[in-house]
Amino acid sequence: MIPDNEVIFSATSLDFDIATYVKDAGGYLSTYREYLGTTEWTTGARAIERLAYENSVNPRLLLAILDYEAQWVRGKPDSDFRINYPLGYESYRYKGMFMQLFGDQSADKRILRLARRKTDGIDLPGWHQTPHRSNAECRHN
Repeated sequence: MIPDNEVIFSATSLDFDIATYVKDAGGYLSTYREYLGTTEWTTGARAIERLAYENSVNPRLLLAILDYEAQWVRGKPDSDFRINYPLGYESYRYKGMFMQLFGDQSADKRILRLARRKTDGIDLPGWHQTPHRSNAECRHN
């Protein structure tokens, strides 16, 4: 399990450089581009950034799910199906990474359910759990 503040876009996400991480990981996402009506041709890293900000989801979590489901971040998808439908939700309306992650009103719930179910044991990019400090400890430091 991961803490709730690592699921939502919180202060722990502010210093995470999505573009640098995606580029350094060198996977399929680093060269991916998708045409979005509002921003036209958009890089994979920029789409993750947009999804994270607009939906208050931690970008590390989006990257971890995308890599776990379809090897997009640190590798390459093993089939055309996983290129077109990285989360495995096959529908012409939800083709492409952006629509797979947040294509309808229930998608954000699908992502959170998937996150809670599948992140046990997944290495979240740049995420290291630190021990929780009690309020009393914080006041005395």
